[in-house]
Amino acid sequence: MLKCTIDYRKRMFGQMNWYKALSEPKRPRGVVTSAWDEFKEPISQRRHHIVNTTLEWTHQSNLGIWEHYRKRFDAVSPKSLTVETAESGKDPSTVTSSLWQILFEPFVALYLERGLGWTVCDHEPPGHKDKNGNVCKGDWLATSRTGREVFVETTVTSDAVFRDPNTNYVSRFSNVLEGKDAQVSRRLPTLVVIRDFLKYNVNSFHDGADDDEWWELTSALHHKSSPPKWNNNLKHIGAVLYLNWDGVSPLTSRLYLNPQPAEHARIEISELNGVAGDMIESCVWAN
Repeated sequence: MLKCTIDYRKRMFGQMNWYKALSEPKRPRGVVTSAWDEFKEPISQRRHHIVNTTLEWTHQSNLGIWEHYRKRFDAVSPKSLTVETAESGKDPSTVTSSLWQILFEPFVALYLERGLGWTVCDHEPPGHKDKNGNVCKGDWLATSRTGREVFVETTVTSDAVFRDPNTNYVSRFSNVLEGKDAQVSRRLPTLVVIRDFLKYNVNSFHDGADDDEWWELTSALHHKSSPPKWNNNLKHIGAVLYLNWDGVSPLTSRLYLNPQPAEHARIEISELNGVAGDMIESCVWAN
């Protein structure tokens, strides 16, 4: 595993109030029960290298994005990183939720470059105009291995640790994707990258929840018909890449290509060859 010699977490967060307030938890930890575990604990495990390598890429990028993300991280409230705050909502979230909502964007850019062999060439490219005439912004503009420019949108759909049996997750995915479809470019192929933290079913703690989420996502991508047809409300999205990571295990990824996109939105499988569950381990941090 390739290890950074510099702790970019200290370089990025060192003077921020929430970072100064982090301390090692005094109670037994589960997978991740404190922001300390990923963002301040001495670097020794996969979760530390993922954060640090993402920040290293952000610092070294020629897009001048370091200050952009520094300002966003600086606005994080220390209160949002407490276990009490995380557990106080209807769906208990991870304590690093507010940090990963930000970090996931450069993490995807790193994934595109070192995992897929793409080149990220612009930050926040212009997308489609909303109903008020305002131009929506994407997250990245990247050049695929075939030389085509691709509009990239990222989103964290949920930070819930436990699955709520009363929540319609298919509807949740539909709302997220249809919102993205309304924002993305109308002239470039579009890739939407989703990260979801959901790992367990309430009262059933099984490791197949990732499969449940994939079924829910694919259900959102299709109309309920026989045979199933792609959701016409998502015609401007060429492909959806779904990433699932619990903070400890290797990241898993699944890909869905739109079989019926608008012509400009089409993404070819040749541009995404190599997407696999072990890609993060083998391509992002390997020599």
